[in-house]
Amino acid sequence: MKSYKVFLWTTLLLSGIILIMNLNNSNNTIDISIHDTYIIIAKFQVWLGLTLFLAGLTFVYYILNKFNRAPIAFLIILHYLMTVAPIVIIPICINQEQRTLNRYTPTSFYAELNNGLVLTKIILALILIFFVGQLLFIINIAISKKRMPIN
Repeated sequence: MKSYKVFLWTTLLLSGIILIMNLNNSNNTIDISIHDTYIIIAKFQVWLGLTLFLAGLTFVYYILNKFNRAPIAFLIILHYLMTVAPIVIIPICINQEQRTLNRYTPTSFYAELNNGLVLTKIILALILIFFVGQLLFIINIAISKKRMPIN
């Protein structure tokens, strides 16, 4: 199967799931606190941006296919896994973290806070994996070679 078709079906699947998840939750936000700055982002906007990003990757792979460029298959698979896995796992971690922080009781506060910090570290590691995957994508495009015509 061509690489752009894999990204196309993934994009369609993720955008459908995101749309269904956000239809009934109008107050579905991500709260980020960095030092003295408090940021609130709608989850729908974040995940919609990520599906648009996947659509852009689909377009780039489609253009490479049309110009007979052959990226390395192993790097395509690695790029796919390092891009899609964090997009799927991060919402699960964020939902778990918000559920953990919503169950605040004075006796279990420190245990819950420690659990939240572990989830934050997991999310940061997944974001790092995502960005390394995008670097692999750029490297793969740079070293892709012209395909030989089929006689």
